[in-house]
Amino acid sequence: MFCMPLDPGVILINRLMIISVLAVSISLLGIFLLRYNLVPYLAIRNPDEKIGELFRQSIRMMKGHKGELFVFSLSYLGWMLLVPLTCGLAAFYVQPYYNTALTMFAFYVADSYQAQNGQPPLFGEDPDHPEE
Repeated sequence: MFCMPLDPGVILINRLMIISVLAVSISLLGIFLLRYNLVPYLAIRNPDEKIGELFRQSIRMMKGHKGELFVFSLSYLGWMLLVPLTCGLAAFYVQPYYNTALTMFAFYVADSYQAQNGQPPLFGEDPDHPEE
């Protein structure tokens, strides 16, 4: 018995389907993991807090902000593509720039969550009670 050779069109469609399924899976996993973005910042702010509670706080705070963070990260795609084009030289500028912006986003999300719940901000200054 012999096997008939597959049509090149079938092979191409099969490969495109595999690539698209992988791309969608990776994107969904990435969006799922965005809800844990605040954990490092909360750990610095509350070093005695248990790690499980930090994850739960991050999930609560990121509710409604995952899409913002996804678009925010996509806005740096051009900068990230510049890094390999310059053989890594642009990373000296791009990585600190991205990390600083990501930190400011985390502060914004955490402080807006606190304000919605009537609590003083975690990272910013409370306008009602400025530090003296």
